[in-house]
Parts: sequence; C-alpha cells; structure tokens
Amino acid sequence: MSCTKKEIEGMLISAFKNYGSEEAFERLVESYTPLVYALARKFQGRGIAYDELVQVGNVGLVKAIQRFDQNRGVLLSTFITPNVIGEIKRYFRDHGKTIRVNRGLRELQVKLLEAQAEFTARMHRDPTIQELVELIEMPFEEVAVALAAQTDTQTVSLDQSYSDDEEISFSNTVGREDPVFSQIECRMMLESMMAKLDERMRNILYQRFFLDMSQTEIAEIIGVSQMHVSRLIRRALWLMSEDATLKVLDVLDEKGAMSRDAIMNATGLNGGFDAAIIKLLKKGKIEIIRRGKYRGMDVFDLKK
Repeated sequence: MSCTKKEIEGMLISAFKNYGSEEAFERLVESYTPLVYALARKFQGRGIAYDELVQVGNVGLVKAIQRFDQNRGVLLSTFITPNVIGEIKRYFRDHGKTIRVNRGLRELQVKLLEAQAEFTARMHRDPTIQELVELIEMPFEEVAVALAAQTDTQTVSLDQSYSDDEEISFSNTVGREDPVFSQIECRMMLESMMAKLDERMRNILYQRFFLDMSQTEIAEIIGVSQMHVSRLIRRALWLMSEDATLKVLDVLDEKGAMSRDAIMNATGLNGGFDAAIIKLLKKGKIEIIRRGKYRGMDVFDLKK
C-alpha cells in the first residue's frame, strides 16, 4: 500500500525528531529547497545577489525544520515559509542597503535588471547605458541614476583605508573648516581699530592680551608704573570702542530705527559690538523702542 506525500513527510519528521535521523533531515531539506528558491526570487533585484539570498533562505529552512513541532497541528510548509522570509529580511536588515532609494527608482531598477538579463541572453554581452535607454525608453539621466543607485547604497567608515598601498583613511580626504576662517572678520575689525592707536599703545595691548603678560611686567619693560600701564590700556580700549560706536551712529543716521542684528550686519562689527551698544545706551545717544511681537515675544529696535 502506497503512502501519501503528507504521510511520508510525517514519518520523516518523526524519524528526525525522535531518532535524530540525518537521512530523514536531509530528505526534508531537499524536498523544500524549491520553496526556498521561489521565496528568494521575490527578493531578487534589491542589491543582494540571488545565490546569496538562496543560501540565506536555506539557513532559514534548516532552522525551521529543527524547530518544527508536529503536535501543533501546523503543516511544515506553512511553518517554513515565514521562517525563510524572516531570515532573508533579517539579512537585508544587517547586510542590505544602508541608504534607501525611493519607490520610483526601485521600480526602474527592476525594469533595468529585466532588460539587462534579456539583452545579455540575446547578445551574450552586457548592454551599455545607451542601449538600456533605448530598450526601456527612459531618459538617459534617469537610467544613469538608477544604475548608480544599485551599487551606491552602502555607507563606508571614515576610518577605512583609502588605498591598499597607502595608510590613508577616508577621513584624511574629508575637508574641514579651518578655525582661522571664523577669526578673519574679527582680525580685520581689530586691525582697523588698532590703526587708530599709536605704536606704544599697540605694543602694550599686544603684550597684555596676546603674550598674556601682567601689567607689572609691561611696566618694567617700558619704564613706567603699573598704574600708568593700567590707564594706558583703558585709554586704548576706549579709543577702539569709540570707533565701533561711531559706526553704529552712522548706520542709525542713515537707516533710522533698526534691530540689533541688522545694525551688526550693516556695520560689519562682531567682537566689541555689544560693548559699543551698551556704551551708547549709557550715554543716552541711542534708545530702545518696542516694535511689536513675534511668535509671542516682544521685538525691540534701536533708535538714535
């Protein structure tokens, strides 16, 4: 009396589960291998080779057979399918594309893969981009982008070696903002302010704020008292801030009431700007006027 396929499968499962039969296990794997091929084919064209997907699917098949429990009343094929799909999806998550492309681009990639396969089978060579454009009747730029997106979807560590021959990482090729750039504006303003000082005052400021010398040390060098050095420093700083206040007043004469940021942009001042504003407010040469509200907050302008 012949047995049905379902009965034979049940006996193979029992032989493997109860007696650890390797032959039964191999026959079960062999009988469901076509299912793995079919499931892997659904994920084809997503950036991972088909053969690699089949191998991953086979891992899921083996795990499913090992975990299968006959007593639950579920068919082995029903149990295998989600396990194989889950294994493939996990592989995509861990090894697939890090940079995701939009749906339209993915659909175009599928068309390109089909066109490439058809052309290669017919002409026994890979098609050029122009030949693909003619085959699927799409613009050259879109085809080029889709082809590039098939491979350019993985991130690379900046610590990775840039060349096999040289010990240079990708991080060595990435440009960085030079910190000196952020100081250019301040340096230009400082040069313009210090130009109003005599050489003696410039030297004193350089020694105090650039060489970090104490007032006593400076006094010994130039042959005056420490108190006199202190007065010279205050005088120099006052003259420099006076230049900034004049620029602020000139802008307000021309424009009228303006916001703080607008004045700073118009004068080109950065460092020393707030000090100049405070000085003018204290002297009563400018005043703060309320302009209104913006996003629930009061907005103020400065007016001469």
